[in-house]
Amino acid sequence: MGSFEGFLKIISPIERLVICFDYFRSNLIQGGYIQVFQNGYAPLLMWAIQSAQELEFESEIWQSLDAALKVYVLNNEMLSKEYSVEEFARLYVKFPEFELLETSYKLLEPMGLQEILNRALSE
Repeated sequence: MGSFEGFLKIISPIERLVICFDYFRSNLIQGGYIQVFQNGYAPLLMWAIQSAQELEFESEIWQSLDAALKVYVLNNEMLSKEYSVEEFARLYVKFPEFELLETSYKLLEPMGLQEILNRALSE
């Protein structure tokens, strides 16, 4: 993500949040947290959370996303390895907390999107 990270450093926090959150969100919807992390998109989640913190966002979605990131950080080695299709499927059994966090995300997403939209429209 070298030049992409350079780009993210020069844009405003709300621009960074919109880009990272939208890309992260589309990948999460397609395959859940495990697939997001397996595809190497943890940095997008980190940038989104950091931007939300800079903007002092308070919606519960940011705590939920942070909890998912913490699971990833604690299990980085296992979640970053390449797996066969069968081994990959077993990760969903090994990390049931992601299912709970995905459910939480789905419930909180409308509030998080509204928070982003309100700020983007006010800037």
